[in-house]
Amino acid sequence: MTSIYYAGFAIALFAALQSLPLTLNNQRKHVYRAYVFLCAFSALFLFSTAQFLTADTLEQAAFLTKWQAFGSIGFITSFAWLMANYTGNQFQAGVRVGLISYTLACFALLFYALSLPYGLFIENLQILGETQVLGADVVRYRFDPRPESILFQLLAIAGLIWGAWCCLLLRRKDNRFAALLFASYLVLLLFTYASQILYSLNITSAVLPGGTSYLWLFIVISLCFGRDHQSLVSELKYNSRELSAEVERRRQAELQAKQQSLTDDLTGLPNRLALSTALNSPRGDEKQHLLLIQVDRFREIKRVFSESNCDNILLQVGERLKQDMPSNQQVARISEYCFAVLSSKDEAYSLDRSIGSGRWNDDCKLTAPYLAGYQYVEITFSAGIVDIQADDNAQTALYKAEHALEKASSQGANAIVYFSEQFAQEIARQQRLEEDLKLALEQDGLALHYQPLIDRHRKIHGAEALLRWQHPELGMIPPGIFIPLAERSGLMTAIGEWVFEEVCRQILAWQKSETPFRGRLSLNVSPWQLQSEEFSDRVLAILARYGVLPQWLTLELTESALVDNFELTRKQLERLRQEGIKIALDDFGTGFSSLAYISHLPLDTLKIDKTFVDDLDSERGRNLLASMVEIGNALQLKVVVEGVETEEQFQTLQALGCKHYQGYLFCRPMPPDELLGWAQSFEQSAPANTQ
Repeated sequence: MTSIYYAGFAIALFAALQSLPLTLNNQRKHVYRAYVFLCAFSALFLFSTAQFLTADTLEQAAFLTKWQAFGSIGFITSFAWLMANYTGNQFQAGVRVGLISYTLACFALLFYALSLPYGLFIENLQILGETQVLGADVVRYRFDPRPESILFQLLAIAGLIWGAWCCLLLRRKDNRFAALLFASYLVLLLFTYASQILYSLNITSAVLPGGTSYLWLFIVISLCFGRDHQSLVSELKYNSRELSAEVERRRQAELQAKQQSLTDDLTGLPNRLALSTALNSPRGDEKQHLLLIQVDRFREIKRVFSESNCDNILLQVGERLKQDMPSNQQVARISEYCFAVLSSKDEAYSLDRSIGSGRWNDDCKLTAPYLAGYQYVEITFSAGIVDIQADDNAQTALYKAEHALEKASSQGANAIVYFSEQFAQEIARQQRLEEDLKLALEQDGLALHYQPLIDRHRKIHGAEALLRWQHPELGMIPPGIFIPLAERSGLMTAIGEWVFEEVCRQILAWQKSETPFRGRLSLNVSPWQLQSEEFSDRVLAILARYGVLPQWLTLELTESALVDNFELTRKQLERLRQEGIKIALDDFGTGFSSLAYISHLPLDTLKIDKTFVDDLDSERGRNLLASMVEIGNALQLKVVVEGVETEEQFQTLQALGCKHYQGYLFCRPMPPDELLGWAQSFEQSAPANTQ
């Protein structure tokens, strides 16, 4: 019989030591800690019971009964915590309060048991001798059951009830295996308690060894933990497979995303990023050049033939580039209507690098007509070419090619421009001018000159403010050079606001000096300014800040400003005109706007360009200018003719019915202080009446 207890002690001690590492870093460390305590108390009870059955003296037996009580009470406490942690409800408020109360009651009973001579369970202990039980010699005792042991029985019954409730929870959680095994242990424990009670009441002479229930509990827990570990391993394997599958899915998605990031959605060609990657790749000794090709007038084509037809045209362009240039290393679409070809041969075009230009070959498929809907349309292309140098990266190569393309697009249809050394010097000069222009804006290096507006009686009716830039080294820079630089570098809006403020300061200066200046001051507005939705707000804010009345100003805009976002432009101008600002259309006849557009704009003045005045010597030119004057009169607009340089032109224009003029015949643009002196002498010398 003692061998059963010793075996149970050894198993319990081994299980406790084996479970210790699991209590450190484990997802279910609390249940393993409860199991360690359960094994330790079980080992204590089993060892002290085995020693009690073979004790030599009454004192030794009495000492061992206290350790039996210690192990028993510790065991039922640990079992309660083990079941709570195994079912996962130990953190519920009611359960936690119940477990703590149960533990405190058990420890109170334990301290009481240790104070008794023979522990909690027996009293009046006597040794009667030895007997054999299951083939082993054990000591026979005579004792009386202690009435206080009923407290332990009540706590043990409470633990059994708690264990039964946990078995029910396990079954509800679909863990039937663990529920059945723990239930079997509880049944065995009940039989053990019943046999011990019957034995102590002398109803039966046989007793079921207490160690049996402990051994079965270890088997139950081992089976449950083993099955849990097997489930965990299976879950880990499943998660590992899912993780591997997810990694593969993400790898494929990453490859697809990378491919998409390098591919144009419409044509399937490589995009700008892919082209940059190719340009940054090692090239070896092979000579390469980069060709940028832009569809001319693409937005106009898109408005006429619809987006779907233009998409089809772009698809055809990509295919034709591959056919025309079979030696290409890459054909890419880098913007809406711009393509790039990276190649080592000149194909589909002839290029003279010495003069920096070329032309498309006659058999080039790219320049052949394209099908748009049910008809063919002629499409032209501009191209910029650069030979890639050894130290060129993607940024520098594209920068050079884009400048060559920009120049080609300004030269007309089907132009091809080669980026040469001379071209590079011109670009460097433009860059320097851009930096100097920015510096001039910041340091008041710009100035306004004024050219008067004259009526047919040679009376002054206002003046036009014209922007001038006196470069400290290069002298006077023409507006035709620095205005495009300002537009390209994004300075045009800032320069436009500076012009507004300078005009306001000039008006205030003339008012304070009581200068007798009649008429309005006109200033030019760039298309860039009109595209801002806050343009009218900014203009009115500047006037309010300086205290200048809107009736002093006329805004001049060119026909090119009407092409993009006509409705926004119209609304901006209508608001300014309602405030009292006059609106003039400059360079009338040189743009591309229709009379339908002009008739819907809030205009006050038409200014006819100088090119029509230069053609007055021909009858055709006179008739054309007369028609333009008639158009202005029909629209009830004031007509101003620009570029009048000779007295003959002035007399002819008067005969044609023109009433307002500007030109070198009267005055060149001049600084404001010179303008006042000129105005006084001019009006004094003007004839009293001119027919």
